[in-house]
Amino acid sequence: MPKNNKQTVMKNKIVSKTFVEAIWGTSKELNISLLETAEYYSIISTYRYFDPRYSSVPKSKYWYERILPKYDNFRFKTALRVSREHFNLIRELLSVNPIFQTRNTTPLETKLAITLYRFGCDGSGSSYMKVGQLFGISDGGAIISFTNQVIQVNPFILTTWFAITLS
Repeated sequence: MPKNNKQTVMKNKIVSKTFVEAIWGTSKELNISLLETAEYYSIISTYRYFDPRYSSVPKSKYWYERILPKYDNFRFKTALRVSREHFNLIRELLSVNPIFQTRNTTPLETKLAITLYRFGCDGSGSSYMKVGQLFGISDGGAIISFTNQVIQVNPFILTTWFAITLS
């Protein structure tokens, strides 16, 4: 049987109280009781949670800001699937795109690193939770948004990058 939250328990108590009063009370008391119940029910229905929710999940940018820059070339390429030189080249090519010239608090380098990290993972390695923990960002819409921004770049930029890397 599913666990009832406080809101459901409170609603059930109000409804059951009304039924008891309906059986044992007078018609005048019943009218007042029904009005009170409807009022209480509408008040309770406006609250999503009775207990405060703490949505602050601990995150740290330590790996991205302190560990990744210290990786040697092999480990850097293992983590992001491109060398440092190619990472910097892609960043330069993306920086001229209008998508990345908007005022945003997240730097292009972070968005690119998140996207490349996700592209290089399989299975649960690219899960929102894991990526959020590694890069110190929310594990939801931000990751999707950053990845989509990098994917939506001008095909010319991707063509230029592939031409440079293949030559």
